Amino acid sequence: MKRWVMLLIAVLVTGQAWGLNLEPLSMRFTPSGRDSIRTFRVTNTQEESIAVRIHMTSRELQSNGEEFRSSADSQFIVFPNRLFLAPGQTQALRVQWRGPADLEREQAYRIIVEQVAVEQERPTDEATSGGISLAFMYRYVGAVYVSPPNARPNIVLNSAKIADNDGSVVDASVLALEFENTGSGHTVLREPEVVVRGETLSGESVRYELDAERLRNLAGTNFLAGARVVQLVSLPEALNEATLEVEHNLMLSK
Repeated sequence: MKRWVMLLIAVLVTGQAWGLNLEPLSMRFTPSGRDSIRTFRVTNTQEESIAVRIHMTSRELQSNGEEFRSSADSQFIVFPNRLFLAPGQTQALRVQWRGPADLEREQAYRIIVEQVAVEQERPTDEATSGGISLAFMYRYVGAVYVSPPNARPNIVLNSAKIADNDGSVVDASVLALEFENTGSGHTVLREPEVVVRGETLSGESVRYELDAERLRNLAGTNFLAGARVVQLVSLPEALNEATLEVEHNLMLSK
């Protein structure tokens, strides 16, 4: 039993590294024209033939920094969307945007390439000794952006207020910072820095420097166009919201 468990752990940890390969992992499309059709490459790096399927999903960044996906197959033509690859074989994958030709802001999607699960038969002796059969699946998740011309990000601080985890004013030592990408393109936030000034409930002036460790919902986040992210920060002391002043420095990269 332990041998099977260790094998399962090895597959989960290393599967994406050597089982299946997708190149490139990120691709930018235009809503119309030549670059509305792009090509990926899928490679079987295993020593046996595999069956692969490809599908597309939407990609939305929620306020807590987590990603939400839903099917977006109707907005793309993927050919072929199913593959059978021999060991070491590479197959070109053509993906075509079929959504609106005129976009006001960039749309973000995921291309998901995964091996179709194949259940391994158990030897007869293991079937009577508590052995289990495993389904092996290797999966790659790539990024697709459909961008209008000159798409650019623009991160703004919408609000800074005292709040607790559900947004109600209960604990005056918890600060809720809401950032929004009001621009037309995505960006990654690198090493955000926020300085908070204000007065405690007793009237004492304080200043807090918040680094990437305290801003975990923001640091390294791929901030999609139109996304809003709320960062909750626990402060050493409760503050008077009317006295709050917030300065921020956000390093952006694509």
